[in-house]
Amino acid sequence: MDTQQRKDKEKMDSQKTEELKLKIEKQIAGAVWIQTFGVLLEVILLEKLDALSKENIEGETEALIGAWIQLTGLITESIGATQQAFEPSLVLEGQQVAVVGNLLQSIGSALKAVGGEKVFLNDLLNRVSDFVE
Repeated sequence: MDTQQRKDKEKMDSQKTEELKLKIEKQIAGAVWIQTFGVLLEVILLEKLDALSKENIEGETEALIGAWIQLTGLITESIGATQQAFEPSLVLEGQQVAVVGNLLQSIGSALKAVGGEKVFLNDLLNRVSDFVE
């Protein structure tokens, strides 16, 4: 194989690699949207569960607000991932949007964790007091 043929083969391999990367980026964007719909369903169900609660347990509100913030972040990330995968001219903007989405998800997850810990401690204290009585 001469030098020109080797260069042509390398160029073709590079093009195939770029096409494969683009295909995978589109699949990632799709996967992020699937995750978004899963979290949306979780938030809807948490709202229904909260509506059925007869008492206001400390921490439930924080967990629910955290779930909404997390969902907002995931929607934002999904938009950014879609921009990156389907709009080559918007790759940098898409990355920026996705990073903001990740930040919101982190804040939402932290708030859910704090709320969840409060609910857990409340349940634990109730069980201890029931056991002592």
